[in-house]
Amino acid sequence: MRAPFPPGGNRAFWGVLIGTLAIIAIVYWPVHAAGLVWDDKFYLHDRAWLRQGADWLQIVLHGFPDWGAYFRPLGVASFTAQVRLFDTAAGPMHLVSLALHLCNTCLVGLIARTLLRMACPGPRPEWPVAAAMLLYGLHPALIESVAWISSQFDLLVTAFTLLGLLANLALTNRIARSAAVAGCFFFAACAKESAAAFPLLLFVVDWLAPTPGASRSSARANLRAVLQRQWLAYLACLVAGIGYLLVRRAGLGTLVGAEMHALPFSDWHVQAIGATYLAYWKLLVWPMTGLGPLHPWPQNYSGQMDWTSVAGAAGAIALGLASAWLLYRRRPLGGLMAGFGAALLPVLHLIPLHFDDSLYHERYATTAIAFVATLVPWVWRDSIERLGPRPAIIRYCLLGGSVWLLLAAVNIRATLPLWSNETSLWRWALAGNPSSVLAKDALLSTYVEQGDFAAAQPLADDLLRDARHCARCLLNVAFLALAQRDADRAATALAAARQAMDTAPPQHALVMGYTLALGNLDELRQRPDAAEAYYRAAIARDPLSPEAWSNLALLQARQGQSAQARKTQATALALSPIDARARRKQAFERALKTAGAPAGDSPR
Repeated sequence: MRAPFPPGGNRAFWGVLIGTLAIIAIVYWPVHAAGLVWDDKFYLHDRAWLRQGADWLQIVLHGFPDWGAYFRPLGVASFTAQVRLFDTAAGPMHLVSLALHLCNTCLVGLIARTLLRMACPGPRPEWPVAAAMLLYGLHPALIESVAWISSQFDLLVTAFTLLGLLANLALTNRIARSAAVAGCFFFAACAKESAAAFPLLLFVVDWLAPTPGASRSSARANLRAVLQRQWLAYLACLVAGIGYLLVRRAGLGTLVGAEMHALPFSDWHVQAIGATYLAYWKLLVWPMTGLGPLHPWPQNYSGQMDWTSVAGAAGAIALGLASAWLLYRRRPLGGLMAGFGAALLPVLHLIPLHFDDSLYHERYATTAIAFVATLVPWVWRDSIERLGPRPAIIRYCLLGGSVWLLLAAVNIRATLPLWSNETSLWRWALAGNPSSVLAKDALLSTYVEQGDFAAAQPLADDLLRDARHCARCLLNVAFLALAQRDADRAATALAAARQAMDTAPPQHALVMGYTLALGNLDELRQRPDAAEAYYRAAIARDPLSPEAWSNLALLQARQGQSAQARKTQATALALSPIDARARRKQAFERALKTAGAPAGDSPR
């Protein structure tokens, strides 16, 4: 007999729920004034792919250009709705992220309360549920998920995972429960690939508390009870998973889309797994330090095992074995530890695929931390029952937890400004990783866009000298040189970028940037016909590129082709985000005046 869903009329519970959500919302409120950073600018602002026409549907079905193994139709559809509804304004999209975070926090509280009532029937205080919600809602590792709009993928997959677990606990009808669980699994997978861990989390919960009164049964009897009750739900999840893979295969043309960058279970691979697993455990327990957008692979990963890597691998194995043993014994702590590891399996590099330049990211732990939080009240109650009431220990634990939450709230308020704009973000990243090519390149691009050439020059010199393999970096060096009207340096950087591009499969963004830069260089060298050819080639490759149309309009204006230039400019403005239109319109009018053409109102 499955325990019923907690009664909705409990005023104390709803008061705790609303009060806790209010605290989290207040702590995170400054995020509403943040801007667009990192991938937000490229995909949601600078490109018109989601803003114009029906191309968004193709991106939903097949992914963005250069996305490779990423197939996230639900998230892309959500971004399309937000971009069109809010006209690419960052504030409302940040509030959507905060709303998703608060919804997930609410789901954590509902699951935690349900599990606690199933394990310990009878009246219970509501503060452990509030503690679970605060643990998740104020966990500093989730700052990235809330403050970076592109991390809505992680918030969505967490939401559907939690919904699926809640439906599994709340619905007593087998068919309805199986359909709801499988549906949530499918939608979670359509939000992000890390949903692959959902069936494991489902089994962990079922294993811990399959039926009231079954806690003393043997492992074999317990497994039999789980399968008898849940076989239809597991079968439905299998069908949903196969359905997702078929849709993914049809959309991407492949199931994986990424290459291995190491031999499976080589020394290097073992080091990577152990270090990543331990890094996430550190992130769970003490996330007050070491946060940031980048976590580069350690330099000592040369493939040779030393005492530190052996100790790390041994520690990871010990944690894994302890999790498995405690889960086998059906201890709530075992479920917490095993569930945390299971939720992280997609990002522990068990299969050495190259999908990121960082060893780990805080946002990858969003679902894992949510699962941990749902079990914290049960673990607390179970520990008290096993150890007996010890007031001093309980007081120290409560005091320590309160201090942790206070530090977490302070940490969030201190870190949110670092995610508020591109300059703050990449200065922060570079301060923590002074040799990071990615951070230098992103900061260089930001300085060039802002016209801060003095700050950009040292970064460009470093990248031109030390990053000859980074085509994107060399393109930004070229754009800086073009802005400074240094044709020779721009040509040198573009030649190096061409060589770097030839060593890897061509990427849409790189080819577009390279083509536009060649056009800019020909304009600088007074070769308008060649420049126009490059701009038109860029338009042919991406008809929704505002930069390509704008560059062509400016060239036509400078050549005195007023009528044609205005038509081209009208297209450029229609494709441009609202906050960029005035600037582009002013630049176009200046170009017309320079050419001696009438400078009337350009088309809107």
